[in-house]
Amino acid sequence: MAISFLVSGEFSGTNANINVAVNQHFTTAGVALPAAGLQVGDTIIVSLGRGSIGATTPSVPTAGVDTSAFTALTAAIFGDDSFDVTLRLFAAKVTSIPALNSTTLYTINGSGNTANNQAIITHILRGVDFDNLIALTGGASVTTAAPANPNTSVPNPPSNTPTVAGSFILCAGAGGSSAAQNAHTVPTGLSATTNHFRAMNNTSSGTNRVQTSAGIKTDWASGAFDCPAFPGGSSAATSSWAAATLVIPPLVIGGKMKVWSGSAWVEKPVKVWTGSAWVEKPLKVWNGSAWVLS
Repeated sequence: MAISFLVSGEFSGTNANINVAVNQHFTTAGVALPAAGLQVGDTIIVSLGRGSIGATTPSVPTAGVDTSAFTALTAAIFGDDSFDVTLRLFAAKVTSIPALNSTTLYTINGSGNTANNQAIITHILRGVDFDNLIALTGGASVTTAAPANPNTSVPNPPSNTPTVAGSFILCAGAGGSSAAQNAHTVPTGLSATTNHFRAMNNTSSGTNRVQTSAGIKTDWASGAFDCPAFPGGSSAATSSWAAATLVIPPLVIGGKMKVWSGSAWVEKPVKVWTGSAWVEKPLKVWNGSAWVLS
C-alpha cells in the first residue's frame, strides 16, 4: 500500500496546552478535510520545537479518544547557543474515526514557562507501517543533528537511507533565536506540493523565539538522502538549531510465510488460485481480538 499525504497543520503557543481539534487541523490550518475523513490506521507525526535558555524536554503529547498513545520517535534534540532550541518528534495512529467537530484529536502540552515559545508542525499520512515505524526508530530510521554554538537558526537535517521501496522521508528542524527569523522555505529535494512543507515561526509571545519546520520527500528511489539546510532562519550569533531525518516505511499489503529450502527458512509470498492465475493475497493472523496482517 503506497503512502499518501492527507493533511498537515501548524500550531504555536507557550506554557498553555494546545488542544488540536479535527476541524482545527483541516480548516484553521488552511487545508480541506479529505473526502473520506480520517480512517483507522492513519498516522499522525508531530514535530515540536521549543525555544529556551537551557536544556528542556518537551513532553509526549496527550492522546485523544480517537488516537493511540503517542510514542516519542526521538529523545530531546538540544541545540545549544545563547538562545537554545529543542526539537522532538512523536507519532500516534488513529484508532477510531473522529467526527469533524471532535473537540480534541490530541493535546500538545505547554512548555511550562511563559518565556519559552513552542512551534509545532503535524503531518497525517495514510498507508504507513506504524508498528515498523515505531520499532525502527530505536535503530537507523531516524538520524539527528544539533551542533554546539552554530550561530545560526538554519536547520540542516542529516542524511538517512531508507531500505523499503515506497518509503517517505520526513525532514524536520527547529531554530532558536532572540528575535524574529526569516521564514524557512522548502529546500531542494523535499516535495514542493502545497502543505507538504510547513514552517511555523513563533515570535509573538515568549522571549525565547522558535521556528519549527518540517517537510516530506515523497519520491525517494534509492540510496541516501541528505537534505540541504532549510533556507531562511536567522544568522544572529546567538541563534541555534536542531534537526532530524525520519524514514517512514509503507505498509506492505500482502503476507509472507517461511518455508524450508533445504538449508534455511526463506520467506515466500502467499498465493491463491483465482481460477486462472496465482495471485498474492494478504496473510492475516488472529491477535486475540482481530485479524491483522502478519
